[in-house]
Amino acid sequence: MSPLVLLCCGLMIGMGSAIGLGAALVGVAFASWSNQRHTLEVPVEEAAAASPDRVLPPLWLALLPVVLPILLIGLDASFSEMLKETGGSLVWLVKTIGDKDMALTLGALAALAPLARRGGEGAKAVKSAVSEGAVILLIIAAGGAFGGVLQQTGIARELAGHFQGIHAFALPAVFLVTALVRTAQGSATVAMITAAPIAKALLAGGATIHPVYFAIAIGCGSKPFPWMNDAGFWIISRLSGMREALALRTISPMMSIQGVAGLALTMLSAWLWPLR
Repeated sequence: MSPLVLLCCGLMIGMGSAIGLGAALVGVAFASWSNQRHTLEVPVEEAAAASPDRVLPPLWLALLPVVLPILLIGLDASFSEMLKETGGSLVWLVKTIGDKDMALTLGALAALAPLARRGGEGAKAVKSAVSEGAVILLIIAAGGAFGGVLQQTGIARELAGHFQGIHAFALPAVFLVTALVRTAQGSATVAMITAAPIAKALLAGGATIHPVYFAIAIGCGSKPFPWMNDAGFWIISRLSGMREALALRTISPMMSIQGVAGLALTMLSAWLWPLR
């Protein structure tokens, strides 16, 4: 790896951490304000699940569905190339169980283990989870398909040509494009990939802003506005016991405010420390 790449990585980690910390503190301030105005109403089924009479599984068994996929995917990423020299069935095994889809499937099976000994109650819990999860998957898949369409249409190249002459508003421009794409189709990754060519075009057109600040602005733009087409929205709302309406009044504005605060800090940093 070249020294220039190492320098950019170090700058990205350092500046990203500093700006991210500032944005996170703004989110904490909003959360403190929101907690005084909204009451978390735990659903009846969640309250029943939290009953003191309920027997909880051991900690290792409860953590297994989360830890197992991470370990398997990490095993594939770390050792698959090394094991290619040995060949044989070991390589096939590592590549198979380390595949992200297989690893997540094994994690799901591990999550069913605590329910196996509960008979009818476990079957009822699985049925409820599948019926709710299917709707969420359809919504997220629709957003993902829309993101794929955006990538295939070449919209990033078209937008890049229109943004080349607005160097004074370069950071807000890439932030806005990222935020719009993220809100429309739900994936922060697709939104950032869509906005990256625009930043490249602005740099090629003579923008005097350091590439690290463009990367951070794009990252901040991936925060607004999480709602029903975002997998993270459902994870946070379901794990916290929030209804969708309450999540839209709390989670969505908090993450959006964090993104805007991050953009403001990025622009301030680019003005005070141009890094050139």
